[in-house]
Amino acid sequence: MNRFTDIDVKLTNNILAQDNNFKVLLNTLADLIWLKDPNGYYLYCNHEFELFFGAKENEIIGKTDYDFVDKDLANFFREHDINALNRDCPTVNEEWISYAGIDKKVYLKTTKAPMYDTSGKLIGILGIGHDITCLKETEANLRFANDQLSKIASTDGLTNIPNRRAFDEHLLQQWKFSKREQIPLALLLIDVDFFKEYNDHYGHVLGDSCLKRLSKLLANGGYANRPNDFHARFGGEEFAIILSATNQSVALEIAEKLRNDVYQLGISHQATKVCHLPEQRLTISIGVAALVPQASSAEVELIKFADKALYHAKAQGRNRSIVIDVNLED
Repeated sequence: MNRFTDIDVKLTNNILAQDNNFKVLLNTLADLIWLKDPNGYYLYCNHEFELFFGAKENEIIGKTDYDFVDKDLANFFREHDINALNRDCPTVNEEWISYAGIDKKVYLKTTKAPMYDTSGKLIGILGIGHDITCLKETEANLRFANDQLSKIASTDGLTNIPNRRAFDEHLLQQWKFSKREQIPLALLLIDVDFFKEYNDHYGHVLGDSCLKRLSKLLANGGYANRPNDFHARFGGEEFAIILSATNQSVALEIAEKLRNDVYQLGISHQATKVCHLPEQRLTISIGVAALVPQASSAEVELIKFADKALYHAKAQGRNRSIVIDVNLED
């Protein structure tokens, strides 16, 4: 122990000895409390700090962090000591710590501040470590709950794929991106042919099962598998696919693949009114639109064009994909 530390230890003990109840109070607190001289030598610590280092106070006083923890952690502690001294004001940091004396790991909020005597002489650095593990766990649980609520709010309850709200948000995001980069954005609007008749014939339980199978195909069929692509339940028996950086010819190819894949699912539809089918199976109609967003345009225009294409697909007998040439539209 150096002479400076020896003097300050005596001074600290004298201060604490003036009110033994104060020392008892510090030892009763669940917080870690300690005092170091400006060179990092311990002058005082309470009982909770003893548990942290796994040593008694008389074994800690006069020593430094390097005597108790690994070099990297000791350097970390010392860096924050010096920071508090240089700033001449309290500093705060948070970190996980493991107790050496007991099996305990906590998330600690540590406050360090310069400590002066009544004459203004610097005694050292006062440290207080407060266990905020419960707070952090509560915050983590709250974040998880919020994430779950957000997921619920953006997920269709029946099919477990993104819903219309999520679709609208993603379309707006991709519209802005495509407008900024001046790249094409494509939209496929998909409608199950004669789904009302399907429900009337087979019942709503099988109707729901049918929508689930279609949703699974959309999710796993590789139609929208790039980072900015997106699929969603648009509403009722309608679905949608957003294809970033995709022109109308490629979008039409994807639509035709999806249409054929749906037919190959082999879902029986004895009530369908679609003509010229080899077998009476469930089919879909798809409206396709693709464009490069212009400065004065809005994302609803893409929906309008795709919806118009879907109308034509249904008017022409269904079980087909129709693409709108937006350059020929008003």
